[in-house]
Amino acid sequence: MATTTPPIHIIEKYQCRVSGIQSKPELNGQIVQLTNQEARRGRYACRFDDGTLGKLKWSCLELINPQKSMMIERRENPMPYGAGLYAKTFIPKGTFLFKGPTPPWGISNEELKELWRFSVNHSCTPNIASIERKSDGNEFFFALCDIHPNEEIVRSYASQCPFIPTCKRALVLASHPNCRFTCLCRSCQDNDSTEETIRLNTFSLAKKAYCSLALPTVSNTTWQEIIKPFLLLDKANPVKIIIGFCIFRGFYLKLKSFMDQENFVGRYDTDFEYCKNYVDEMCVCQLMILGFTNNVMVSDNPAHPGVPTPIQNIGQKIRQI
Repeated sequence: MATTTPPIHIIEKYQCRVSGIQSKPELNGQIVQLTNQEARRGRYACRFDDGTLGKLKWSCLELINPQKSMMIERRENPMPYGAGLYAKTFIPKGTFLFKGPTPPWGISNEELKELWRFSVNHSCTPNIASIERKSDGNEFFFALCDIHPNEEIVRSYASQCPFIPTCKRALVLASHPNCRFTCLCRSCQDNDSTEETIRLNTFSLAKKAYCSLALPTVSNTTWQEIIKPFLLLDKANPVKIIIGFCIFRGFYLKLKSFMDQENFVGRYDTDFEYCKNYVDEMCVCQLMILGFTNNVMVSDNPAHPGVPTPIQNIGQKIRQI
């Protein structure tokens, strides 16, 4: 039986720099902490250094990480790719790591390598995700899972790699315009059949769970045999980590809408509280990672796979969790 854990309000981790306020220019440049306090539509409740709360527009808030140099460092000549980013300390899941600006025109290859955005190596077992800001092309990087000291910070250059067979990953990377190289991540080099079976089974289970949410209700069989077994999988499962980010977007938000109902079939299950807390945590995490950067989240529609559905008012959604 899974142990119960209190819900984690990941939004409390984020800090922003205030800018662009014309009516109160004295606020510009200040560092504020996002809170889960109620705010009216289109605004976020923020805590200033003196403890006071202000409700600011999304357009005035720039995500920052003042601790990034104490969290991360670029190391030269580590195996297997020659250089990479590594964690200097423990980094909890959902942490905003850094922003990767668009490089200036005419930058040399050597200068490009120094930018953290281009120092993140590929792995078929990623521990970070990124989202691009449409207005200026800046890329924002977040921790997909807990990252431990001296662990390399890696991303998947091709979104399919974590959940397809090892024999197909090379073909996917070879066909990607920016990924024409041989993957040297541990998963590909070890070619462990047991791990591959876990990945494929997890993806199959996640797909069944995702597709089941297109139905008007969740049956007891679906809860007991599909959804609950998926939610109880190890949090370090390499496929479970990426569900809702690069594939099956909106899965946790849709599942939450079912689990919030008083007559939800699994409400009196002994594992319900654990599963519900995990779903709430993932909702906040994904709304922030996928949504806050552009103040809109695009999710897949379970009734019509592949058809994106915008979710507006991210801050309002977060405060409902």
